[in-house]
Amino acid sequence: MIPSSNRVTFDYGPLQHRGTLSTAKELISRGDDASLIYAALELRFCVESVAYQNLAAYGEDVSTELAREWRPDQIIKMLATFDPNSDQTASFSISVTPLPEDIDFASTDLKAAFKDKDFLPIGEAKRIPWGKFRSYYNSLGAFSICAKI
Repeated sequence: MIPSSNRVTFDYGPLQHRGTLSTAKELISRGDDASLIYAALELRFCVESVAYQNLAAYGEDVSTELAREWRPDQIIKMLATFDPNSDQTASFSISVTPLPEDIDFASTDLKAAFKDKDFLPIGEAKRIPWGKFRSYYNSLGAFSICAKI
């Protein structure tokens, strides 16, 4: 656990990546080689912004030294190892039929208790597949480098 005095906070603004995404879209629409190279760089900035914004969710598990340095490739790699199931979407629902008020959640088999209940879907959590995210990030960098040659 990292002491609170050594924690690193990030302030990339909640919508910073949207600005770089808008810029990238505009550059792609131009279609010329130079604009496509710069669009790839803007998209990398977008990916970096999203990665650093998500880094805060792992708080105390993040290496302070790594977080203080601007090493987005390592941050994305770390996020992929922290969350190996990030390519899975979670669905949330709530039971329409209430359970008995005296139910002991610690000792009750909840699967059995909810087996015959009707559920109402209330939402879904789509997560960032960090492994794929990392490969996209690296591909954008390779495109930028190769396109200049």
